[in-house]
Formats: sequence, C-alpha cells, structure tokens
Amino acid sequence: MLRIDQDGAGMHGWAIPQPKAKNRGAVNVMTFSDISKDGVDDIVVGWEDGSIEVLGFDMNPDSPQTQFSANLEESVSSLAVGRVSNAEFDEIVCVGFSGKVTSYTNEPINTKDASDAYGRTHAKINNENKIRTMQKELEEMESKIMQKKTQLTAKQRAIDSDGTAPGSPKPSTMVASFDAKTVFLLDEEEGEQGRNIGVSPHRS
Repeated sequence: MLRIDQDGAGMHGWAIPQPKAKNRGAVNVMTFSDISKDGVDDIVVGWEDGSIEVLGFDMNPDSPQTQFSANLEESVSSLAVGRVSNAEFDEIVCVGFSGKVTSYTNEPINTKDASDAYGRTHAKINNENKIRTMQKELEEMESKIMQKKTQLTAKQRAIDSDGTAPGSPKPSTMVASFDAKTVFLLDEEEGEQGRNIGVSPHRS
C-alpha cells in the first residue's frame, strides 16, 4: 500500500504478508470489508492455491495480520463480502476455478442459543428454519402444478372428437364436384396410344 500525505508525497505503507508456502502463487482477488466490526475495513484476499485470508489491523495498526484463513482446494476466481443468509452477519462468498461456490460467515453458528429451550446451536436452528421454508415452498409449488394439471386435463376432456375445443369454430369440409371425360386415341402410324382428359365444373 502506498500512502499519500497532504503535500502529495508518497511513502511506503503496509504490504500483504508473504506466505510461508512457496507454492501459494499470486493474489487473484482482493476486497475490503469490516468483517471484525472494529470500525476499520479488513482485507479479504483470495490466492491462486485456493487460500482465503482475512487480514486486519486489530493487533498492529501499521501492518495487517491474518485473522482468518481457509482453503477452497482450488484456485480462487472471485469473492465478495455481504449479508446473504442472515441480516445481522457478514459472509465471504467465494467462487473457485471449477465454479464451486463456498461461503464463510462470522456468525457464531456453533454456539448454543441462550433463548432455545432445547439447547440447540444457532447453526442447527437456522438449518431447521431453512428446511421448513424449503418444504413450504415445495408444497406451494406442488399445489400449483396439480392445479395446472387439473385445468389441462379438464380442457383435454372437453375437446370435441373433431379436435376443436368448445366454442371454437368447427372446420368445414369442402368437396369439389366436377365431371371428367376421358378419350383414348390410337395413332396407327406411330403405333402409340394417347389419352385426353377433359374436366368441367359440375353445375347443379
């Protein structure tokens, strides 16, 4: 990071700590967000080797230190920070090279909910709520499908045998009426037989 003072002079600030592992590769993506809720943005970094790091200035205001780390087991293509599944807690949503999407949250999901009479964790309660919501959505979708199926079945049964629905104009069949006259001719010189056909409209 390069710091610019009021006079426009630049000076070297902090740098992302170099990893101990030499095969980590380069930084692919980086964003900023106050994940630690200390009033100062943290640095979220995605590396070529799949590492995800959150660097903060809590312990040292002059140099960022690792506060959280994980690994996607594949190169990090993109990442973003926001509130996705909970309105009160941030998540780091990462996309790997294969397209796999992974989310990390700062919600204390493994701690027990003090207000829960059964002693369940936040994660278990959230998962159960999500399952109930999904089941309700599936039931509503199934009900809509059955209603549509019933409507289509009733419409199919109401179709006349001639293939038209009630109220639709029925197709009319037109049969042409005409007289035909056929004359066979024999050409003795050429040794060929010919045929003349004459057609005239029928008049009733």
